[in-house]
Amino acid sequence: MSYALKEAMAGLGRTKGMGLISVATTAVSLLVFGGLLLTLLSLYGLVTRVKSRVQIEIYLSDAANREQIQGLKRKLEVMPEVKNVLYVDKERAAVEFQKTFGEGFLDAVSRNPLPASLRVTLKSGYRSSEKIAKIVKAVEKEEAVEEIEYGRQWVEKLDRLTYILSVAAILVTLVVGAASIFVISNTVNFTILARRDSIEIMRLVGATDSFIQAPFLLEGIIGGTLGGAIAAALLYLVHRWIRLRFPSLIFAPQTELAAWLMIPLGTILGGLGSRLAVRRVLKHLP
Repeated sequence: MSYALKEAMAGLGRTKGMGLISVATTAVSLLVFGGLLLTLLSLYGLVTRVKSRVQIEIYLSDAANREQIQGLKRKLEVMPEVKNVLYVDKERAAVEFQKTFGEGFLDAVSRNPLPASLRVTLKSGYRSSEKIAKIVKAVEKEEAVEEIEYGRQWVEKLDRLTYILSVAAILVTLVVGAASIFVISNTVNFTILARRDSIEIMRLVGATDSFIQAPFLLEGIIGGTLGGAIAAALLYLVHRWIRLRFPSLIFAPQTELAAWLMIPLGTILGGLGSRLAVRRVLKHLP
């Protein structure tokens, strides 16, 4: 290993130009990938924040008695999907209505027409339209229930957007990852071809393929790590600048972590690209 590391460092010194190109290629590839990933994570965080406000409003019949309402409330509270259940009486419903639409709307009627309700807040992970529909089905036939509202169309749209963002993140990872490996592999390939004569001499004196490959793999790993570090630092600085410049924007908590993940990702891509390039060159040597 010490020989491989020594040769790797010497190789980087001998091919400074190609080494810099390899590092720059890795940095640019990971910068593009990281930028797209952070954008998708931020959008996902925004959607998650909106979904966290989804609640089920169960409007109660005027004929419902205290026992029926308490029984319905207990039934909801024991459900694993439910975080808490708040009883909203007619007076509080009127106050909330006036805050939203103005005080003049209820002045024209002699009595409060708004029904009491149970406001159900859901746990994280149970805010999809499918899970909400399951809760609604379990209680909609109760005698105390007049109507149930949860913004079904909006929740379904949020579910579709969450799915699209998840698929987009996977596609970006696969496409940009494959493109990065291809570009890095071809860049490293030029470095290896520049030292083809020394590789052929090593072959002639009986060096194994593993022995020959080791320095090049380490060069790729070092270059990939440096490129990943450059991309990570730039992504982090840009991300921090955007957060300071636009504090009202919502970011997923994983965005900063995703930026620093470019370092190990660069290491992996550098190693894979070098391995592919070395194996391709050795295959065509006598």
